[in-house]
Amino acid sequence: MPQAASSSVLVQHYMLEGKSVLVLRNLGPGECTTVLHELSGGHKLIDLFGNRVYPAKGTPAGEIELDGYGYRWFRIDSG
Repeated sequence: MPQAASSSVLVQHYMLEGKSVLVLRNLGPGECTTVLHELSGGHKLIDLFGNRVYPAKGTPAGEIELDGYGYRWFRIDSG
């Protein structure tokens, strides 16, 4: 299961019939940028929705931006 580098970010991973959804929630009041560990390089995160529209390429590869108390949902594409 993927884990975030930031201690204030809760990561939830749901799988059903070969499809995966990843939910990230920042439980802290400050903005943060985190990196997911244990997510293989062959997987791509497709932004589904969040507490606001985040820039598509606003941070370096692998980093995920979250507002204070913000959330983002992603579909995991395996190829």
